[in-house]
Amino acid sequence: MANISANASASSNYYWRGITKNMDTGGVDYNNDSGFYTGTWVSNIDFDSEASYELDFYAGFNQVLESYSYAVGYIYYSYPDANRSIDFAELYGSLSVSDHYGIKSAI
Repeated sequence: MANISANASASSNYYWRGITKNMDTGGVDYNNDSGFYTGTWVSNIDFDSEASYELDFYAGFNQVLESYSYAVGYIYYSYPDANRSIDFAELYGSLSVSDHYGIKSAI
């Protein structure tokens, strides 16, 4: 089964890696039963005169198995109205393990 979802939020301010981002965010996500997901996310930002919004694209794969789950993915951070190229990309991954008592640890 495939799922498409959307999200939106408004906030007074939030920080990401020490950078101020402003009020409004939103995104659209797609995922299916195989564990594949992809989506996009947008936010207005305050980088002085550098850029006024961020537009991200991501895709990855995650699975939940009996005692562990994992995720791997790629995200591209773009700033389409920036005066210079400040776009960048990241690969990410996570692993969570739970024992038979339900205690979880994440890497």
